[in-house]
Amino acid sequence: MAVLVVMIFDNESGKLLGIARALEAGCRAAGAEVELYRLEATREDCTKDLSGLPSLTPEKLPDVLGRADAIMLGSPVVSGRPSLPVAAFLEHCSTVIAVGSLAGKVGMPFCGYGQGGGLSAAGAMCQSLIGFFIEAGMLAIGNPPMPNETMSVQSHHWSRFYAHVIT
Repeated sequence: MAVLVVMIFDNESGKLLGIARALEAGCRAAGAEVELYRLEATREDCTKDLSGLPSLTPEKLPDVLGRADAIMLGSPVVSGRPSLPVAAFLEHCSTVIAVGSLAGKVGMPFCGYGQGGGLSAAGAMCQSLIGFFIEAGMLAIGNPPMPNETMSVQSHHWSRFYAHVIT
């Protein structure tokens, strides 16, 4: 049976869909099954490029995360922190997910950045997501390369690396 990678991300910045698709391609190339979920955007103009992706509602959390072998969580960088939808997701996870139910699963952050902060803010944000994975008893995979507009080929290269680590 193939490894199931659940990818959850907030595309409010408009950049993470491309990164998520590159990571998805790498995981699929390594033989994994992938399910993509979006977190509810707080800006209406950011949802048009996500048509067709289901949103991850609180009711779905226990089932979706329970089935996953690996969880990839993506967020735009907001002053070195995850976006509000991702922060709300993390907070909600702690109230919905049974203690220990994520233990032993693989967790990996990914992010996009643009305005201000750069690599140091992106690194800080990814570290906060890694903290969530570790607290949940998951095997956390460290910071991926920080994507920008010109990194689509490199993004795909790294997605294959992470896919092999996960599978």
